[in-house]
Amino acid sequence: MEDLIELIKAVRNIRNQAGTPMSSPVKMMIKVDDQAHAAVFNENRDYLDRFCHPSDLTIATEVDVPKLAMSGSWPAPRFTSRWPNWWT
Repeated sequence: MEDLIELIKAVRNIRNQAGTPMSSPVKMMIKVDDQAHAAVFNENRDYLDRFCHPSDLTIATEVDVPKLAMSGSWPAPRFTSRWPNWWT
């Protein structure tokens, strides 16, 4: 659960830095090191939907990161998020 909270904080911080309001959905890709982390995030997807507002959410051990994606990381998972088309 701690990883989930840290992920939500990181996404909200990046959205703030990018000037992207929480009301605007963004495409999110979460790269995890193992299936255990993927399972935690998938089991708590309702929280991610509510607090991160993704338009599309991918959780996997391998993700194809778009060229203009903004990203953040910490010891557990790594995630990237591509902002709406008007941002890129």
